[in-house]
Amino acid sequence: MRFGFWPSASNPWSEVLTIARHAERTGWDRIWFADHFMIHRDPAEIQRSACTLLVMTDNDTVLGRVRASGRPVLGGSNEEIKQTVQAYIDAGVDEIIIPDNTLGSSASQRMEQMDRFIEEIAPAFRQE
Repeated sequence: MRFGFWPSASNPWSEVLTIARHAERTGWDRIWFADHFMIHRDPAEIQRSACTLLVMTDNDTVLGRVRASGRPVLGGSNEEIKQTVQAYIDAGVDEIIIPDNTLGSSASQRMEQMDRFIEEIAPAFRQE
């Protein structure tokens, strides 16, 4: 499984660049930018991608609000998120793209959530 990160184009360029560099340093596989023409991938490497929001909390109120958006959500405890990632794998998805719009309002909050995901969730699905 590969994990891509999608920084918001509505943030200042300096912040997008800071977050993208952070993603590279901390082991994310790809950076996607909202150009709506996201096709540049090697078909031998990536067959099916899914874009899903990430909410790393057990807070039912927060999760409920995000899930009410109708968009796919990786949310809940680490174990719940791992179960959802495994369900994506079982469905044939080999790349999950996570936009940054549910990770916090500041660059530091978003980078903290990126770190948590890449350290606490991703290792369970990395192929050695």
